[in-house]
Amino acid sequence: MKLADFIAQPASSFLKETPETGEQTDWLEFCDLELKGSRVLVVDAQFVPSEKDGLIIELSPAKYAVQAKVTNFGGDVRISRLRAVRSGATPQLGGKIGETWTDTANTGICDIEVFSKAWGADNDASYQIIEPFLTDGSNFGVAELDVATGAVMPFVSSGFGDGSFAVFDLTENGQRIGFEIEFIPSDEKYSFGATPFQRQIRIREMEQSAKQGDAAAQYKLGKVFLDGDGVQKNPAIGVKWLEQSARNKNTEAALALGTIFKNGKIVPKDFLKAREFYELAASSGSVSALNHLGVFYRHGYGVPVDNEKAVSYYQQAANQNLADAQYNLAVHLSKGWGVTQNYEEAAKWYRLAADQGNKNAIFNLGNFYFRGDGVKKDEAEAARLFLQGYKKGHGLSAFNLGRCYEKGIGVEQNLNNAITCYRFAALSDVSAAQRTYGMLFKNGPEPIAKNLETALKWLRKAVVSGDAEAHYELGLLYETGEGVTADKVEACKLFQKALDGGFAKAVEKLNELYGTLSDAERASLSKSKE
Repeated sequence: MKLADFIAQPASSFLKETPETGEQTDWLEFCDLELKGSRVLVVDAQFVPSEKDGLIIELSPAKYAVQAKVTNFGGDVRISRLRAVRSGATPQLGGKIGETWTDTANTGICDIEVFSKAWGADNDASYQIIEPFLTDGSNFGVAELDVATGAVMPFVSSGFGDGSFAVFDLTENGQRIGFEIEFIPSDEKYSFGATPFQRQIRIREMEQSAKQGDAAAQYKLGKVFLDGDGVQKNPAIGVKWLEQSARNKNTEAALALGTIFKNGKIVPKDFLKAREFYELAASSGSVSALNHLGVFYRHGYGVPVDNEKAVSYYQQAANQNLADAQYNLAVHLSKGWGVTQNYEEAAKWYRLAADQGNKNAIFNLGNFYFRGDGVKKDEAEAARLFLQGYKKGHGLSAFNLGRCYEKGIGVEQNLNNAITCYRFAALSDVSAAQRTYGMLFKNGPEPIAKNLETALKWLRKAVVSGDAEAHYELGLLYETGEGVTADKVEACKLFQKALDGGFAKAVEKLNELYGTLSDAERASLSKSKE
């Protein structure tokens, strides 16, 4: 039987009970390989074929049949063995002759001498040729580089994925007539949890329990349909089962539904339903639901804004050690929203949340130490906290740490470190960092070389992010024509936006420049405001 015909069978034909080691086929015909040279290369199919990257096997020039064995693990069908054997021969399996490897989960074989002639200097050709086969969902194929010369590469998905695989000799009458690659040993057990068949059985059992009112089964079944895990994804059915589970007092289902209706990605956004399910989850003991309810009252999601209620919910969840709630409570305490402002108490809750790794809490606690809000001012401790936040990927922490390194606040002054921090923060879309990073390239302090192109790139990013001072700095460049074509009208527009954004220094420059505009320039500026 041909490999293509076997794989093309309906998926249902593979859904059956199999041993843990799967059910292996006999050898299936894949394709023929005409070997014109005397060496076959076994290699990662996405690598440019070269002897250093694969295993070279010496064979006599002849026509070889490329065959595969497939193992069915209860609906998960994997190619477990691949061989090339001289057509018409009766092979015997010999000893191991080496190993091949892949880090793209695909293994190919080719006549290296033919390929070397056809390949030329095009080092990207391999991926370009293989890519269409890899992106169409196929787990095997034959890539053709040059049909006329026979430069073709049969390739297959390598068993369970990446790794190294043993290659064995195939002999007849003591002579090598081919080789065989073992991707999945015959005694290897299925290593991906339940097989598709086992999942189908579990889903049927789950459905029976769900129909009988089992809340846990209803929740699991809802998740199955939401995720498409073993069934066709169906959000409507998934939500229906979650609702039944939630009504049966399943906390996880109620919490999940609260988020589903709040986000509006699976079903239309509905804050009233979201709050209903969060309240249901909270009444069943969900600490996370308490925090969500606090957010609803803080921002007025389907309810009037009520900071006192928000604080009440945050306090309940914070007392149960939920980091997000501890952070939210600290914010209210520091701002005096719905509670008497209290920096000392805010610092306490920030610290508790920070100790659990909450990045925003780490950043805000760093600011407290930097300013001395609720704690004794300690710039070294502030810098330490900003470093901690930076290591966790927090852009604002990286920006503040950059300022510390630039000015030598709490740490030894180090402009190189400052530049690294500013760049990270700028790439994290912190507008102030984008502006600061751009200004470094505008001014060119060592070790940065002045580069107006890079400066403009980052200043423009900061402008798009809404940074008022970046509008001002970009306006100066347009006024003087530094790095750009001088344009006083554009400069005035930027100064006005800087002023609108609260950068008061822009008013002086705006008035000064406006007085130098021609009548035509003033008309152009007025028209742009309409």
